[in-house]
Amino acid sequence: MKKFIAVFFVIVILGVGLYVVRKFHTKNAVVIKEKQDKISKVADNNSAVDFDFQDLNGHKYHLSDFKGKVIILNFRKMKCPACEYELEFLKDLYDRIGNGGNIKLIPLFLGDIPEVIARYVKHKNINFSCYVDSYGLSAYKYRVYAVPTTFIIDKNFNVINQAVGVADWGSNEIISWLQKLSNE
Repeated sequence: MKKFIAVFFVIVILGVGLYVVRKFHTKNAVVIKEKQDKISKVADNNSAVDFDFQDLNGHKYHLSDFKGKVIILNFRKMKCPACEYELEFLKDLYDRIGNGGNIKLIPLFLGDIPEVIARYVKHKNINFSCYVDSYGLSAYKYRVYAVPTTFIIDKNFNVINQAVGVADWGSNEIISWLQKLSNE
């Protein structure tokens, strides 16, 4: 009887895993909408919630350190098929806008070990800085229930948009919108 239950659970887990992989490897990426009524509030006044995190070298940051820039705060996990799929879009975004101007990309790995993330970053040829919240407390503050989840925070430190799921960050529409925000 115990073998039957164990085999049953393995089959269920494999089935769910297959479903998740197939669902997130579609060609239809979520496109961010610019309209204010589509925003999921993080705080009652849409003010961004500050928290601390670190880079892969252990240097500590506060989200508010980047106030004055448009912040693309991307919550993710290493072992997440959707995050893996979205990674190519983040690479496209970074290749087109860089990180030196008024836009700051913060891919924030939740609950992962910095040394393991560093190997992952090297293996995936990621050429932008990655960050870690080892305990995932930032996700709690931002009510993140699924990854990837991305928040767009304006120069005044207000959350102006949220995307849950995969988004095509390298699309012309999104790049133009982000550049417009950074010039305001």
